[in-house]
Amino acid sequence: MFTAVVYVLTSGGAWRMLPPSFGVTVPTAHRRFTVWTKAGVWRRLYRAVLDELGSRGLIDWSRAVVDAASVRAKGGDLTGPNPTDRGKSGSKIHVLSDQAGIPLSVAVSAANVHDSQALRPLVKAILAVCSRRGPRRCRPGKLHADKAYDQP
Repeated sequence: MFTAVVYVLTSGGAWRMLPPSFGVTVPTAHRRFTVWTKAGVWRRLYRAVLDELGSRGLIDWSRAVVDAASVRAKGGDLTGPNPTDRGKSGSKIHVLSDQAGIPLSVAVSAANVHDSQALRPLVKAILAVCSRRGPRRCRPGKLHADKAYDQP
């Protein structure tokens, strides 16, 4: 079941395209995904993976990078007119990752929200991660971003 859900999430395909070789029906996989999401399974799994990487010294805290990507979205609280796509409805996914590309924080905003407004919440959302030596870490040494994040 877990493998089928992860396959759909990482492939970018629709639930109805789930191959039957996983041995689970599409409605069952989607229902389980919904239950796990409401139960906070994905957040706990994310924290566990970060803690494991941090305890092995595989998270590079010397530098972090932040950027955003606009995506189409039909509706919801976190959508707005996309200024780069003729005003069509969309969202922006903001990601803050370490130097190796491991995501330390992720946020979603409406497409018409300026990147600078997402920076502070994105940095504050970094989880305190186990480190190989000493206390938990939650702040990178330096933060790199494009000019859209450089606003007063």
